[in-house]
Amino acid sequence: MPPPLQKISTLVRELFLYDILRKKLSTPLGLCILISLSLFVALVCAKAGLTLGVAFFALICSTAFLVFVLLSPKLGLFTGLIIPFALFSVERYIGIDLPFGAAIQAILFLTAVAILFRKLVKKESGFQFLRSITSVALLIFLAYNFLQGLNPNVNNLDGWFYTLRGMFSLICGYFIGSYYGSDKRFLNQFVSFWLILCTIAALYACYQEWFGLADFERNWINADRLRFNRIFVQGRYRKFSLLSDPTAFGMLMASSSLVAIILSLRSQKLIYRLLFIMASILMLTAMGYSGTRTAYAMLPAGLVLFALMTITNPRTLAISALGVMAFGFVLFGPIYGNATVNRIRSTFDSDDQSLNIRDINRNAIQPYIYEHPFGGGLMTTGDSGLKYNPDHPLAGFPPDNGYLKLVLEIGWFGLVGFVLFIYTGIREGIKTYYRNPSHPLKYHALAFTVFIFSIGIALYAQSVTAQVPMSLIFWPLMGIITQIKHIK
Repeated sequence: MPPPLQKISTLVRELFLYDILRKKLSTPLGLCILISLSLFVALVCAKAGLTLGVAFFALICSTAFLVFVLLSPKLGLFTGLIIPFALFSVERYIGIDLPFGAAIQAILFLTAVAILFRKLVKKESGFQFLRSITSVALLIFLAYNFLQGLNPNVNNLDGWFYTLRGMFSLICGYFIGSYYGSDKRFLNQFVSFWLILCTIAALYACYQEWFGLADFERNWINADRLRFNRIFVQGRYRKFSLLSDPTAFGMLMASSSLVAIILSLRSQKLIYRLLFIMASILMLTAMGYSGTRTAYAMLPAGLVLFALMTITNPRTLAISALGVMAFGFVLFGPIYGNATVNRIRSTFDSDDQSLNIRDINRNAIQPYIYEHPFGGGLMTTGDSGLKYNPDHPLAGFPPDNGYLKLVLEIGWFGLVGFVLFIYTGIREGIKTYYRNPSHPLKYHALAFTVFIFSIGIALYAQSVTAQVPMSLIFWPLMGIITQIKHIK
């Protein structure tokens, strides 16, 4: 290259590295770039119309986001996590379903590509962060689902393709968590961001309970009879806050409150301990308002595992005793006429009508399970079965929990594969907690183990691992828990 061109190339490269990468356009040159882009968009709007101008502006924002994700891949995960908290309410307000599920999948894929790009540019070593028994279990489960395309019980492969696309995005989440799992700074950022979002959602749920639902929220509930019946129960509205429905919200509050409770007990700084305690109180209160019985079961199950893993600690014994007394008071105390308390008590009532209906459905479908060890095929149950495989024997059958859905669609082998995947994650967390007594984040490992265990409990009643935003927490955590032991 001639010397003049080489000097120009070096100057451009230095300006790019300094103004864009290091200073994030917060320099005189960066300000000039932003002003120039703004004037250009205004000119396009004036000459070509508002629609084209907005489209061009969206293109600029998308390009900028792409660049920032390539520079800092974790930004993609954080963006994907905040989208459901922000857009479900927007959907209810405008009355239009937004395709942000596909956007989240695209962002996770982009983030995974950015990590690969970063490893290539920085010449980082291979993929040692994926060398774990959990990764092996996940790959086997993915391969088994891929082979479900050969299942003779399915005539339409559209549902199979749709499932694999969604599963690929979840695996991208696991890949991201595995890559950053040994980064202490990222771990603290991720937990803080996650719990802050959950605390904001809990605050809004309390607002809904204390001051009532907004008009657009009531209109959204009343627009669908089935939705109304699910949300308006026993004379009160179940609270859903910023999320899609009360069930998803309640389960997120239960599992996240467990993490906040454990971290509050082990935080060394008083301010952090107080913040975790406040967050856990708000999330537990919001969980009660959600009316989600699955969440009411997740909480004691998670606390039991926490107590068993820290049983030799006097503080754990004291808190466990208080928890048992509080739980007993809620179940058997002289509290009458409180809808929230009555809903909690119904969780453990074996005579509850809805629970009995679920048992009847499970017993009725057992012969099919025994006769089909490889399952009926992906997307063959419930409403998705009616959409993709309307002539299938399982189409329209309500799979009332995650495990039942798995065993019906991919058989016993698939169910065992997924359970082993969850087991290996819990096993990794337990090993990290006990084998590294001086580990700086051993209580984070404990909190994540309890979180994953509570999700395993929730799967007995709901399909939770593919819901947003829960999936954007669960799958990265499964990757993180395999790598947290490497943090020094």
